[in-house]
Amino acid sequence: MTEENKEWTMMRAEPVVEVPNLWGVIKAEDISHKYGGVDYMPWILVKKYVKEHAPGWDFRLLPLQAEEQPNFLHKAPDGTAYVLAQWFHKPSGFKLPEFIHAVMDNKNRPVPFDHVDARLLTDTHRRAMASSAADAFGLAGELWARMPIEDPYRELQDAQIKPKSKPKAKPKESTKKERLDRMLKFFTKYEVTKDHLEAHFDCELTKLSDQQLDSLAQLGARITKGEDPFKALGITVDGEVEDAFIID
Repeated sequence: MTEENKEWTMMRAEPVVEVPNLWGVIKAEDISHKYGGVDYMPWILVKKYVKEHAPGWDFRLLPLQAEEQPNFLHKAPDGTAYVLAQWFHKPSGFKLPEFIHAVMDNKNRPVPFDHVDARLLTDTHRRAMASSAADAFGLAGELWARMPIEDPYRELQDAQIKPKSKPKAKPKESTKKERLDRMLKFFTKYEVTKDHLEAHFDCELTKLSDQQLDSLAQLGARITKGEDPFKALGITVDGEVEDAFIID
């Protein structure tokens, strides 16, 4: 029997164990929020849920086989480091496929192999355990899928009486005086004075009706489009107002 056949026979001879599905096990209260809006679940809760819902399963990092002393760091082609994580069933010896996890800094950038210290290696061990548990069992997979997490207190919270929101204040309407002041400021730019306007309407500006203010606004629109302001108001060269242009 060739070496290849032996390996294949050993693989087929491994006991087959049902892999538990832990999707939906975690609760909203298990989630922590990191600065920057990142949600995560502490690694110790990963271990807790595996012990509760997947008894007999355990986690390990796979060392380099050629090393006499276990070395759990592997080197990628670009010189950065990664680890090989694996979940296995202790009673039967059944092993799940290896899970590759990069050694990363706090900004999720890969770290060069020669820059990995003991603290970074232990952090990577915990992170690899959490991410590989999502891959193997679906545990906390909702975080990676960005799906809502079931909250056991949701119905209770929804049943509570929510405070009535205050009605939004309606936009304040301009008063007649404010509207008139804006119009006077506009006409002043065209050298049209208050006297000109009062002569045009044959009354004091403060006594203008809303209809007359609307007419004044229409005159302003015509002036904005290029019409001569004095012609629009019916003002002659000597400052007199032609009766035909007076708006009641």
